Amino acid sequence: RTTYANLEPIELLYVDEKDKVMKEIDNYILNTEPAVDVIGYDGFKHRLWEVNDDKLISFLQSWMKDKILFIADGHHRYQTAIDFANEIREKTGNRDENAPFNYMMVVIANMFDKGLAILPTHRLIKRNISLEAILKGVEKYFEVEEKTLISRDYEGQSKEIIKALEPKDREHKFALYTGGDKYYIFTLKNENILDKMMPSYSKTLRKLDVTILHKIILEPVMGINEANLEEHVKYTRDNVEAIKLVAEGKFDYSFLMNATKIEELRDVANAGEHMPQKSTYFLPKMLSGLVMRKIE
Repeated sequence: RTTYANLEPIELLYVDEKDKVMKEIDNYILNTEPAVDVIGYDGFKHRLWEVNDDKLISFLQSWMKDKILFIADGHHRYQTAIDFANEIREKTGNRDENAPFNYMMVVIANMFDKGLAILPTHRLIKRNISLEAILKGVEKYFEVEEKTLISRDYEGQSKEIIKALEPKDREHKFALYTGGDKYYIFTLKNENILDKMMPSYSKTLRKLDVTILHKIILEPVMGINEANLEEHVKYTRDNVEAIKLVAEGKFDYSFLMNATKIEELRDVANAGEHMPQKSTYFLPKMLSGLVMRKIE
């Protein structure tokens, strides 16, 4: 409304298990110089090609026309774009489907691209509750394993904890770091617990680790709910920071998590539902400001 521009794209995913689209694009860019070639403030190399080949554009249009696209990041921007378009229609009476305000800038990636990664978002907790109370509250639903860190530096400690979180034979694992050299691995005893604790949630949402953490640990055990979430929970995607900030006393606890699986995101979307807050973070990210679109 203020800038009349899309300043950052919505990130969308499509399903292409045979990678047909990128093979066609790769064939094109191999013989074409990028329009932009920079190292961004994020430390990554970003290259951007302008596609003006009619044959490639026609192929992309044809291939994409009946495909379902999944929102990976930008749900709020998507809703804002819809609200903005509705607002302009009401103000101007313009019902032209091809009007610029009916479109949004997006970046689209193959859900099965080998270069696509989802990072977990860990929870930093500021809450006056004893460790004993937490352990007593979770033992009904989780197997609890106390572990001692061997490493003496934060990076080494974070690697130990992430390694211990690997699902192996069981899924739905969480690591509670309490400061010092101790941490705890919580492993869900069985998935029947999810049906009992979250009867109003669909099966797809129940099985997400983010949902399990919030609905079976944070809310009933630690008294952290939607009303006071911002007061007691902060987020980090940095494994080391999740350890360091607790060790330095800036937070009381941290929960380190496994990343959401791409198949879980797809299942939630196919069920017509939204992913919970702070449940996905995709890499690589398109550099902010690299491409902007004026709505005119």
